[in-house]
Amino acid sequence: MKLGQNRLAPSDPTPQPLPEFGEGRQPERVAAPLPACVGEGSGVRGRSGDHTGSPLHLSYVLIMALTLFLAACGGLGGEPRIVATVLPPTPFEAPPPQAAPDLVNGAAIYQQNCKWCHGVSGAGDGDMVTSGQVTNPGIFTDPATASDQRPTEWFGTITLGRIDKLMPPWGDALTEQQRWDVALYTYTLHYERARLERGAEVWAANCVECHGESGRGDGPHAAELTRPVGDLTDPATMVTQNDQVYATIIREGVGENMPAFQNEISPEDIAAVAQYARAGLERSRRARSARDPARRQHGRSSRAQRDRRSRRKR
Repeated sequence: MKLGQNRLAPSDPTPQPLPEFGEGRQPERVAAPLPACVGEGSGVRGRSGDHTGSPLHLSYVLIMALTLFLAACGGLGGEPRIVATVLPPTPFEAPPPQAAPDLVNGAAIYQQNCKWCHGVSGAGDGDMVTSGQVTNPGIFTDPATASDQRPTEWFGTITLGRIDKLMPPWGDALTEQQRWDVALYTYTLHYERARLERGAEVWAANCVECHGESGRGDGPHAAELTRPVGDLTDPATMVTQNDQVYATIIREGVGENMPAFQNEISPEDIAAVAQYARAGLERSRRARSARDPARRQHGRSSRAQRDRRSRRKR
């Protein structure tokens, strides 16, 4: 049967074509017949007169009123529909660490508490993820995860948790210094050993004369400058600047004392020495401390004192 033809009717064996819509006059509107109950005494204005006081008429009115009421409630009276119930993040200002974060201690804390979700290497493939209990954990081996964030933001997440992502808060389970240790450790997990080694070479060739071997700003040429050289071991500086800021300072310089290296060092080497300034210096200091028993014992005593002070604050 082609579109536009009637079905065969018993009284008319010849199919009658229907006019196409838009050709000739428009199809006439045919009023729907009133129900059989509509008529005299039905309560609805029909062929038999006006009966607006019957129960049927009141039922129609109530149904229309209820429909309008539900429509208003469903759309909150014209307001946008609420699509989320997660509370906004609580403003948090991270306190500066009392000492430089200890990456070795941070690694131990991580393996004890964090690997179950984030994985042993930080790739987001821990046991709770592979079993399906947790989804979308942080992937610390991806440089993009940390490139535009500061370690203070990571400290805040560790302290307060991310309940929407099933991450518990660690503010009561770990001391303040322990949270700083694991925050900087996870922040630097995407650093590769080869790049840190290259960063050490660039540092020795271009930075050690002013910043010194340890990064404290005590290099052999520091005394000749008109103002002090920045101390890169300062905990507040270490945790409040992200990797992009470090690279920008090296590339563009700062004032008269810090020259711009964008024409002296390749972008790859700038990134390498920026990572070394944050993590490699701390590792080299620990290596030197390990070779000096007296310095190693002093470091252990200092760390124990910091942990005791942190517990007293809690």
